[in-house]
Amino acid sequence: MANAGDVLAVLRTRQHVLALGGHVHGTEHIEYEIAGVKTRFNQIAAVIAPPRGAGLQFISGVALYHVKNGVIDAGQFVPLGNR
Repeated sequence: MANAGDVLAVLRTRQHVLALGGHVHGTEHIEYEIAGVKTRFNQIAAVIAPPRGAGLQFISGVALYHVKNGVIDAGQFVPLGNR
């Protein structure tokens, strides 16, 4: 993350609490807390046929989030296609 400092500086100007990304072949969750504001960075598995490599099989899918009273839940992974 060569530009992490620049990205976090922009995020600190607003109350961003969740940043979504995609097209990695496995799900990844990272959380930063700066000045009392936690921001979650959630990468979700690629929406493609499940890749296989090195004895691993990743499941393709999407994340479903619910927002209630301005609070975003942890999300639920919804697998797509054959498992």
